[in-house]
Amino acid sequence: MKKYSEFEIEDFLTDEFFVRWAKSSDKEAAHFWEKWMENNPAKREVVMEAYYVVSSVGYKEEIHASDQEEIEWLEGILKQSRGDEEVVGDVKHGGWAWFRRIAAGVVLFFCAFFGYKMVTAPKRVVPEPIATELIYKENPAGQKSTFKLSDGTVVYLNAKSDLKFPNRFSDSIRMVELTGEAFFEVSEDKERPFIVKTQGVNVKVLGTSFNVKSDAEVAVALVEGKVTVSRDTGGQVHLSPNEMLTYKEDGKVLKSSFDPFEIVGWKDKYLVFREDSFLEVKNKIEKWYGVKIQCARDFQSDWSYTGQYYQESLDRVMEGISATSEFSYQIKDKKVILIPNPK
Repeated sequence: MKKYSEFEIEDFLTDEFFVRWAKSSDKEAAHFWEKWMENNPAKREVVMEAYYVVSSVGYKEEIHASDQEEIEWLEGILKQSRGDEEVVGDVKHGGWAWFRRIAAGVVLFFCAFFGYKMVTAPKRVVPEPIATELIYKENPAGQKSTFKLSDGTVVYLNAKSDLKFPNRFSDSIRMVELTGEAFFEVSEDKERPFIVKTQGVNVKVLGTSFNVKSDAEVAVALVEGKVTVSRDTGGQVHLSPNEMLTYKEDGKVLKSSFDPFEIVGWKDKYLVFREDSFLEVKNKIEKWYGVKIQCARDFQSDWSYTGQYYQESLDRVMEGISATSEFSYQIKDKKVILIPNPK
């Protein structure tokens, strides 16, 4: 029989013990799978993808497992708690014989109990499924949006970004998937952690305010509360307020302080430049206004620009930049053409 470590997503979707965890807020099952993913970090992404699929369908009534499922589920938790490698349909033999005897006694007790319950229990009612819709919010360049999720969490979605989330969260987890940049004001819920997935990075919180930017690099900046940032490949970092974690393109991981106005000012309609290179200025303007910038010459590597604008038009921003630089500009539809000043 297959071990969980050999499972693919379709195997998890048909495993009763796994589906039980994804469909309920059972703390024992949650502990089992959290511990298992810590020991098998390479499988975390597959497990969470399967979890997301299963949890995308809700039920009006709680699912009551069969007696045999209850026993198998209990055996699974007992095996995990003593450190044995789990095997589907087969119990791996090892040390701790005394513990196995106790576990066996517990299982026998539950067998007797459930045997009595089978005789006296009323017929189980099959619950009526409720379909959960996956929602996609997408902002093109030049457009931002603010909206609330079903749990009350407020999302500020930046331009050239998109967010995928269910119209209702499960009873045990709140998970969204981000491409681009967003600021989250997460409603506190100690029973259901809030997780943002982006490019193999997972940001886990209970209730807090933070910014996630995902492009060539992934940067997580915490404004209030606490977050735990982890990779699907393993390892995790805890952040405190005013700390930012950056996963660089070259694989390096940097933890630093940050200027909240520079990093999250965008959500309050501030366009901020802090000693930005020409490429950084170009990218920010194209993303902010939904235009393309064309330049007839290369800027010197030491060129930089510092400035800030609040709800200003593209023309006013370009006027401010050109006043301290050696170029003029023309705006034609969705193009900005930079023209070098004659020397």
